[in-house]
Amino acid sequence: MIAYIELARAANVATSGELNLLGAGWDTIGPAPLPAFSVIATINDSDQSDARSFDIWLRLVDSEGQIVSAGDENSRLIEYRTSVQTSNRENRPPGISGGARIMIDLQNGLPLTPGLYRWILTAEGSEWSRAFFVREKEGEYAPIGRNIE
Repeated sequence: MIAYIELARAANVATSGELNLLGAGWDTIGPAPLPAFSVIATINDSDQSDARSFDIWLRLVDSEGQIVSAGDENSRLIEYRTSVQTSNRENRPPGISGGARIMIDLQNGLPLTPGLYRWILTAEGSEWSRAFFVREKEGEYAPIGRNIE
């Protein structure tokens, strides 16, 4: 099993199963308050067996490894637990592994203070993570990128 975590400004899953991302691939955002963004976790199960179900746990942690609170009146922790199911072997082409995808749409952004954060995904005893940094001020740690033609 292998998993990937992607961050995007907006995302949705089309009826065809395609994942549509806008503003994907960032690792620096802010300053606070953060705009809306999406967290997408894709899990590929290398086991070519029939459909199976497994539990996953996706959570946001701070630089000290503590689960982050949403900062609302209930101090809800930012974590998601769910069960996902892979597809039957008969429903996928030969050589294509089964998998599952979850998407969390944070339409109201998050009230995070500047610093380093990580989304951590746990499934069947394995763990994957994706770090990102919240700037203190605009322009701090400006991304560098260019198109190659």
